[in-house]
Amino acid sequence: MLIIAAVLLFWFLKTQAGMSLRATGDNEYMVRASSINSDRMKIMGFAIANALVSLSGAMYAQYSSAGDSNSGTGMLVVGLASIIIGEIFFSKHSILCGILAAIFGAVAYRFVLAFAMNLGMDSNYTKLFSACIVALAISLPAIKKYITKAYKRICGDRQEGQNA
Repeated sequence: MLIIAAVLLFWFLKTQAGMSLRATGDNEYMVRASSINSDRMKIMGFAIANALVSLSGAMYAQYSSAGDSNSGTGMLVVGLASIIIGEIFFSKHSILCGILAAIFGAVAYRFVLAFAMNLGMDSNYTKLFSACIVALAISLPAIKKYITKAYKRICGDRQEGQNA
């Protein structure tokens, strides 16, 4: 189902309606100037998002053989963590890379949580651990930038000393 949904989403975002939807998300005023009904595009975007959420909820209910109103608690953090972690793997910003980033990020996030559980972490602390993963994933680009800058500064000093 994941592959089918990803392929259909990729196909749709390449159509005229999909491009209009993406353009509305980027710059609503420019879309209105292009005589595209931005309100209709917003409704279509919400409909697609809700369809994907309902599909995932139905799949989860089918998998667990039960439905519970509290089973979706914390899913926003999981989704956010999946997208942020996926952005680390795919730095190029295209439709395909965005879809693949969300998929691989979700898989990587679940592997990290499973690893933490195998280390013996109490299940009550998984939300705290999840929040720490999100904070680390958000700060990773800044840390990478800082390390790169420090490396250039240190290596630049060494090269100047060797040239002298």
